[in-house]
Amino acid sequence: MTQTGIFLFLDQQFAVLTFYSGVSVLLECLLFGSTLVCYYGAIIRKWRVETLFLTIAIPYGVFMSLSLPVKSVPDEIAHIYTSYHMADHMLQIEDTDDNSFSIRQQDWVFLSAPIEYENSKELMNEIYKAALAESYESVIEQDAEVCLNGNEVAYVLSAAGIAAGQLLNWNAFWTLNAGRMMNLLQYVLLIYLAIKVMPSLKLVPFTVSLLPMAMQQGMSYSYDSLVIGLSIFTVCGAYGLKRCLSSDRKKSVMYGSLLILSGLVLSSMKSHSYIFVAIVPLIVLLSDNRLFRRILVWILRVMIACVLIFAVYMVVDVLFDIKPLFSVPVNPIAWQDGAQGYTIQYFLNEPFDLLLVYARTVVVYTHFYIRSAISDYLAWLSIRTPLVFVPLFLLFCFAAAREEKTDYINQTEKRYYIVMAMITVASIVMGLLLAWTPVGTGVSLGVQGRYFLPLFVPFFLVFNKGASRFQGCGKYLPAAYALTLMVFSICLITRF
Repeated sequence: MTQTGIFLFLDQQFAVLTFYSGVSVLLECLLFGSTLVCYYGAIIRKWRVETLFLTIAIPYGVFMSLSLPVKSVPDEIAHIYTSYHMADHMLQIEDTDDNSFSIRQQDWVFLSAPIEYENSKELMNEIYKAALAESYESVIEQDAEVCLNGNEVAYVLSAAGIAAGQLLNWNAFWTLNAGRMMNLLQYVLLIYLAIKVMPSLKLVPFTVSLLPMAMQQGMSYSYDSLVIGLSIFTVCGAYGLKRCLSSDRKKSVMYGSLLILSGLVLSSMKSHSYIFVAIVPLIVLLSDNRLFRRILVWILRVMIACVLIFAVYMVVDVLFDIKPLFSVPVNPIAWQDGAQGYTIQYFLNEPFDLLLVYARTVVVYTHFYIRSAISDYLAWLSIRTPLVFVPLFLLFCFAAAREEKTDYINQTEKRYYIVMAMITVASIVMGLLLAWTPVGTGVSLGVQGRYFLPLFVPFFLVFNKGASRFQGCGKYLPAAYALTLMVFSICLITRF
């Protein structure tokens, strides 16, 4: 009996060691190799930044996909079902309609497993063991209500990956990861093109796009993969268009067409939250125009006047207790039964409450937003990593913006970027305040740092001001950044 107990214990430990630890070692070897290649290319061969990006992004994206298994990214399960629904249409499955979709039983069982993979080495081991499971053809029908509506373009490639996995009769593990890999390739391609067309300061999109949280979203089923990629491409493409506008008509037409297309897609996603990013090309092209600058100044004056009027109304409301001007409709909060949420009419009647909610949200959650936008609170906000990486990654992004002097970014554009960031952040907080927060909470709930990633490239471009102590570090920064990402990945894969 003792021998049997020892055998079972060793068998269990050996199984965990064989899959989880074995895959971990392979992933770390992959990243170590990519770091060496990046060092060789950056310092010895002096490769272009976009080429260096590929040497890091692809292996790092594969690492993130396997160390943060399917479903562990926020809301990913809904994005997966949406991709399955679209894959059914691609495969022309007859039973598929708007109310249901077909899914293989093995995939459904895989997706029904617990999502807290990050809390147990044994659970992670089961995920890796699923890669060796046999595939079978049994299909079941599911209600399409679990799918997301709108933004269909964001799921085309992930659905193609799932469809390919089904056609090749891959098991659930490889089929689901095929969808992820298609999104990763989409993200990498967009960033590669963004870096390539950027005339200077190429290290800014390089560092921002490789942030751990950006890569988590980039390799996932979430439409954030497309949103972040398009945002970075739109900002960088605007400067590429500005550079070639007077010298290369063919490139100008191509860049302009791509930017119009990316702007239309970007402005339609996530409740139009990033429409200000989508019009960056227009701002860049008009920023040297005197009339445009005067129009922008008047827009800012109108905004300031609105803020002053709002402040006067709040003071009058406090002093004289003005009666409510609007009836407040019921806004039930789905995640909390019986709770009434905030509405626009509520804040029109109680404008001072809106100011307090914003102030409390800034005080309480700013540190969380910064950390969860960089490298902390990965997966479903549950994987914590060493806090030292947050300021370190921020330093890399800041150094990238100060590494070279450029005349492509003028003061008008910098002012627009600041205003754009403020309005976008305020609208995101307001959106979650109206959709997710019960009355009386006092802060806006549900906002995560990853929502602000599309603003990072224009935000750091504001810090470019000419000569600095970071100038001349361009050939060393990519290699140092790759080494930092490798150390970070070791902390992530050995978190148990």
